[in-house]
Amino acid sequence: MPLIQWLEGTSFDAAIRNSVPGIRIAEIVHLIGLALFGGTTLLLNLTLFGFGPPRPSLSRIARQLLPWTVAGLVIMLLSGALLFLSSPTRFYENPALRVKIGILVPAMAFQFTIHRKLSLSDPPAAPRMAALVAGISTLLWIGAGFAGKAIGPFAVQ
Repeated sequence: MPLIQWLEGTSFDAAIRNSVPGIRIAEIVHLIGLALFGGTTLLLNLTLFGFGPPRPSLSRIARQLLPWTVAGLVIMLLSGALLFLSSPTRFYENPALRVKIGILVPAMAFQFTIHRKLSLSDPPAAPRMAALVAGISTLLWIGAGFAGKAIGPFAVQ
């Protein structure tokens, strides 16, 4: 909590908090990152579920989407940090943020370890294993999204 109180008192925090257009731009950028990350992840998960191109091209698709997926995640994390800095105490006290972080960390770990390894595997993984990994990934990201949506009404005013 001392770090949160310190952040709340910085001039950077005040500049963000007092800039309604700045907050709105950060929200828009956050949504752009979400669309980029979510779109690429959904495309890859649908391919893992067996929809879309034939399975042998899965690793090629995964390699092509990886830079876009990472870019979307970086955009979301940076813009999310700016949004957090607009009102650190309010965000810190919001239980939905804790739920989001509690889902976000394992989702990122899963995405860039198990999910990535399976997506890049040649030959492709067994269809059941691929569907299981895609299902877990989808559930984790949907959970993070719903938790993020729950933060909104309590966060920035």
